[in-house]
Amino acid sequence: MALLAETYGLRSEELNQLKLVAKRLLDEIREEIPRMAGRPLRTAGLGLRVGNFSSFSAGHRPRYFAAVRDENGLVAVMRTDPALARALVGAAMGRRPPGAQGGEGEPMSLLESEVLSAISSAVLLRGVNRAIVPMLGVKQAMRVARFNDTADLGAEIPAGGQQVVIATAECEFEDVRGSLAFALAPRVVARLRARV
Repeated sequence: MALLAETYGLRSEELNQLKLVAKRLLDEIREEIPRMAGRPLRTAGLGLRVGNFSSFSAGHRPRYFAAVRDENGLVAVMRTDPALARALVGAAMGRRPPGAQGGEGEPMSLLESEVLSAISSAVLLRGVNRAIVPMLGVKQAMRVARFNDTADLGAEIPAGGQQVVIATAECEFEDVRGSLAFALAPRVVARLRARV
C-alpha cells in the first residue's frame, strides 16, 4: 500500500477512497455472477498493488480478459483465473463445476470461449457502470472489448511499463478457488484524486 500511495502521490483519504471503489467494483461483479452463471461467487479479501499492464497480462490467454473503454480510452481490465473461468462457464452451460483444479485443464471449445467472453464482459461492464462511472463524474458510453484466443490483447490493453492499480480478490465458486484481478487505468486514479 505504501508503494501505491507513493507511486500516485495518494493521501490516506485518497487511498481509502480507491480501496472503496475497488471493493464496490468487486461487489457489483459478485452480484452479477449469479445472474450469468446461476450460482453465487464468494470472495475473501481484496488486495491493491501497483503494477503494469504487461505483467498483469503476461502468461494468460486472451480469453481470460475483458476490458471496458470510453471515448477517452481504457477504463478497466478484468482477468479471470483459468480454473475459475472454467467453473463459471460450466455453470452457465448447466454443468456442475469440475472441482478444484488449477491451470488450463482441457482446451475450451469455441462455444465455451464465447460463453466466458459474454460472462466476463457483462459483469465487468455492470461493475464499471455502477462503481466507476459515477466517480468519473460524467455519463459516457462505455464499450466492452471481448477477447478470444486469436485476439490481440495489445490492441486494447497498452503494453509497456505504464503503472496501473491492480486489485486482486480470492474467490470461490462452489468448490473451485481462483482469483479475479482488475487493472484500473491511471486516469481513473487521477480522476479519483480530483474528487476527494
